[in-house]
Amino acid sequence: NQIEPPSPSPSPLPLPSPLPLHQEMQMDQDPQQQQQHARIQQNQQKKEAFLRQKQQEKEQRRLELHIQQEEGVDNHEGKKEEKEEEEEKRREMEQEQEQEREMQLQMQMQLQRQKEEQQQQQQQRIQVQWKKDEVVQMEDRERIQQNQLKKEAFLRQKQEEQQEQEREQGQQQQQQQQ
Repeated sequence: NQIEPPSPSPSPLPLPSPLPLHQEMQMDQDPQQQQQHARIQQNQQKKEAFLRQKQQEKEQRRLELHIQQEEGVDNHEGKKEEKEEEEEKRREMEQEQEQEREMQLQMQMQLQRQKEEQQQQQQQRIQVQWKKDEVVQMEDRERIQQNQLKKEAFLRQKQEEQQEQEREQGQQQQQQQQ
């Protein structure tokens, strides 16, 4: 009069792979970011292995409990086992949530660092451009000043030549009148 245990339930659904966002970001990361990404992936794999093991243990306990109940073991033990399972499930959920929060915090910190680096690089580019513009403006002022001096010298020379011509014409007229 032996009762067969129920057939094992199908294996739990596979856990989702690491976020595609991590894969996209890995394309152009520096070594530090790649190491951080590798740690995150490794943590995710550990988490998945841990959850698979826990699922197998729960399934094993469920089968054992079922066998015990079929054999007439005290129902009180079963309820105690159920409470323990529920408590463990709650702890696992809290642990998963904590790990998820930690991963999100790491990603936020990484994004913040990247943003700060980009802002710093932009600021440096602006300063370099500003200095270049300053040099160009100084060169322009010097060129304008040089052109002004050349123009003034040219005008003085023309004025002197005109005065010289007028003097020569005046002398010629005096000579012609005499």
